[in-house]
Amino acid sequence: MHDEGKTKDQLLAELFELRERVSHLEKERVERKQAEEAVKAERRHLFNVLESLPAMICLLTPDYQIAFANRAFRERFGESHGRHCYEYCFGRSEPCDFCEAYKVLETGLPHHWEVTAPDGSVIDVYDFPFTDVNGSPLILEMDIDITERKRTEEELRQSRGELEQRVQERMADLKSANEKLRQVPSRLIQAQEEERKRLAAELHDSIGQTLVALKFRIEHILAIFRKGKAKEALRVAEGFVSILQRSLDETRSIYMGLRPKVLEDFGAVAALMWYRNELTDLYPELHIEMDIRIEKSEIPDDLVVPIFRIAQEALNNVCRHSKAEWVDVRLALNDGAIELEIGDDGVGMDLEYIMESTTAKSLGLIGMRERAELIGGELTIKSAPGEGTTVRARWPLVPVDTSLVTS
Repeated sequence: MHDEGKTKDQLLAELFELRERVSHLEKERVERKQAEEAVKAERRHLFNVLESLPAMICLLTPDYQIAFANRAFRERFGESHGRHCYEYCFGRSEPCDFCEAYKVLETGLPHHWEVTAPDGSVIDVYDFPFTDVNGSPLILEMDIDITERKRTEEELRQSRGELEQRVQERMADLKSANEKLRQVPSRLIQAQEEERKRLAAELHDSIGQTLVALKFRIEHILAIFRKGKAKEALRVAEGFVSILQRSLDETRSIYMGLRPKVLEDFGAVAALMWYRNELTDLYPELHIEMDIRIEKSEIPDDLVVPIFRIAQEALNNVCRHSKAEWVDVRLALNDGAIELEIGDDGVGMDLEYIMESTTAKSLGLIGMRERAELIGGELTIKSAPGEGTTVRARWPLVPVDTSLVTS
């Protein structure tokens, strides 16, 4: 019996071995269970993280179903579990002909793409390979709404385009301004020559002729006096008074056209008042009304001469050509700019015809406009036959390089 069967020691050894196996298996079972719990804990942690992310997160199965959707996703698209991605994303009842997300399943690599939702919003999509607890393939998708960013980028592009256009316009303006500045020296020389010609013509036509007439009168008086006709010589000499007075008036008119000392000493306002008084003495039939609404200290130094010269030229035209009875002169500071206006009730003129003829130059209209523009201003002339003439000049109070401008 003992030879055919196992001995007690053998049985005990086998029992011990079996117990060791059971113990090892139990240990493996416990370890496997702990590993599974650890994996579940990691997945719970992962899903908790996904749930709290501001980006829209979902898990897609190979048949397009949503296996998981985080809070941000649900808030955007509603309850999504079990729905198909083509339903919520494109409002379709069947899968798309081509699915960008499935590139992840084909390549096993992350994939990035962009889609426009039915509501017009733009979604940035990031897809990653993923597996479930059983190792089955899934797609982890992260959606970020970039509609606002796209709008901002478009606004920036438009702003950049507008800025570039403004820069080009500014460059064109600067180019035009530089071209005008290059023309300044020649225009100034031309203006000086024209002023010399005008002064020479006035001296020849007025004082020169008067002096010639006086010379002949004196010779005539001397001849009469030599004949012993003293009373007749005295009577002829008395006629000198009116001729001399006319000569004085003409001389006064000429020196008034030159730079008056009052302009240098007291400024444009005082010079305008002085010039008005001088014209009133020469042309007593003309009423000149002054409306000054600016202080001397408010007029920049570079505007003193242009203001006076433009007013002087305009008033001279009124006295010589307009046949006006009333003139209004206004100088004021208005809306950050200095404005000069001279208006009369004279015969007026056909301005369009005048500006196309040499008369505009002889009247100084072109020179007035150029003088205003050289200091960064503008000049307009309004006139019509029988309706008088109004000259308006305006200078914004901004810094302007006037180093090339002289009186």
